[in-house]
Amino acid sequence: MRERLRAGAIGPAGHFSPGAAPSDPGPATVATDTGAEIIVTAQRRSETLERTPVAISVVSADTLVERAITTETDLQSAVPGLTVKTGQNENQLNFSLRGQSVDPFSSSRPSVLPYFNEVQVGGVGGTALYDLSSVQVLKGPQGTLFGRNSTGGAVLYTSQKPTVDFGGYLVARVGNFSARQLEGALNVPLVSDVALLRVAGQFQRRDGFQRNLYRDERLGEIRRENVRVSLTLKPSSQLSNDLVVDYGHSNGNSLSSVVYNVLPLGAPAFVPFNFLFSPAVDSAFGGGTWASYLAAHPKADPDGLIPFAAKQKARGPYLVDVDSPISTAKRN
Repeated sequence: MRERLRAGAIGPAGHFSPGAAPSDPGPATVATDTGAEIIVTAQRRSETLERTPVAISVVSADTLVERAITTETDLQSAVPGLTVKTGQNENQLNFSLRGQSVDPFSSSRPSVLPYFNEVQVGGVGGTALYDLSSVQVLKGPQGTLFGRNSTGGAVLYTSQKPTVDFGGYLVARVGNFSARQLEGALNVPLVSDVALLRVAGQFQRRDGFQRNLYRDERLGEIRRENVRVSLTLKPSSQLSNDLVVDYGHSNGNSLSSVVYNVLPLGAPAFVPFNFLFSPAVDSAFGGGTWASYLAAHPKADPDGLIPFAAKQKARGPYLVDVDSPISTAKRN
């Protein structure tokens, strides 16, 4: 019996020519008019979809390109039943399947876990959706095969493997708020059918769409750089090893929440913020207390928190005035 040592992606990779985007969906191919089978790896082995006793939605490489799916929030538009919510930045995610989810600030493990080339990669962070052969969304408990208590399901990302053909592709995208994105890959057969190399990368920038008056800055900026190197070695017809090294760096800053309601003075409250952050604080701690506070915080609203809430409501959610630094960084 022939044996294969595998690390990383499973199944054949797409063949493409220079200047074209990858077209072969790899281990999860979409059925065509010719009756092609859909091959999935939901049970840790390659098998046809019709023989797999798991509820699966498959997004092929063609679909990822055609629909310009570059983030997890884009992915939910192609997978029925999948909901992806972001927190104050796009590096903080919350997957939901069949009502199973978790708040991103909870200390418990998420109920829907993402896997990259069968390696679990967190659950509340973004994954670089570039140069993939497929995305498989498994619905329902998957703990037996995947080693985690994923009661809601799992999202399996599979990267493109090196091929025997020399080629590559380059895709550029632009959008509003100075959004620009560059994605590409280069496939190099080092030794024909023995040593195959593939290098892929992604570069993304976008200005924030929320302005902070306090620091005169934009919030919600995106700064991402990703590089992936895949090496396939086939020293013999019975031995194959796939090595994938993936690096990702995400930076920028988060959006700010806004004050939308403040209890009036005198209303019962567990912590009287409305009293402490107002000129009425002088009645409790003596005259000059509020003036001292304003001297230490020169950009604070001199009218206090309650009038500030009314001013923020008039400004709307895209124009804020907050003093806290909001930044985010993530490395994979």
